Amino acid sequence: MAPAERGHLARDLKEGTQAAHAAAESVPFVTDFLHGRITQDVYRVMVCMLYYVYEELELQLRRAAASDNPVVVPLHFPLELERLPSLAQDLSFYYGSNWKEVMPSKTPATAAYVARLEHIGSTHPSLLVAHAYTRYLGDLSGGQILKRHAIRAMNLAHGLGTAFYDFKRIESSHKAFKDGYRRALDAAMVDSAETKLMVEEANVAFELNMALFQDLDELRGHPLSGSHLPKSTYQDEEAGAIFRSDQFIAV
Repeated sequence: MAPAERGHLARDLKEGTQAAHAAAESVPFVTDFLHGRITQDVYRVMVCMLYYVYEELELQLRRAAASDNPVVVPLHFPLELERLPSLAQDLSFYYGSNWKEVMPSKTPATAAYVARLEHIGSTHPSLLVAHAYTRYLGDLSGGQILKRHAIRAMNLAHGLGTAFYDFKRIESSHKAFKDGYRRALDAAMVDSAETKLMVEEANVAFELNMALFQDLDELRGHPLSGSHLPKSTYQDEEAGAIFRSDQFIAV
């Protein structure tokens, strides 16, 4: 194994996913969301799918941290970042106290996403950092814009139903926390080969998120859903699903 080369993982992740980030801006679900075209029926299904994703992501991150994974441990911030309790709060708002019994099951894309996280957690847990980077930094950035649009579009009094976007346990500003997270990425014990794998996995994470939102487009009957995007050659080992080449992050 080559000596660890510290200092550039945050930059490499940002530069290596720029095309994916740009593509996300044209995803029908996202563009409509950003124009205030979001209904509670679809939004609450999105919350369900994200619950399944974060349930697996946070389980795998905790396992990796508990096993003292040298890459995951310095980048594991369960108190500040974990979304599962907030998602559960939102699901109770939308579905009632028995939300676990009545929430919809995983869509095919969500099932594939969960399978990928389980696979990575079992075979190469350091790469969970790529998934954490993609989701959490997106939630702290564009996710805050989506929250405002959700509140306005669905007339949510006092922001009820959008706890997912609240990071109340981050004591600093979001910007300060993200800057600190990026410094932790740059200090990660990864060599050039591992960095390359990390960037590749971050792009896989974009693909998985994109597929999840395409499922939501199909649910709402979007005419372009699944037909306007070129297909990628990536095939998930666990789910056997082929994902499209454009990706999503919380803008």
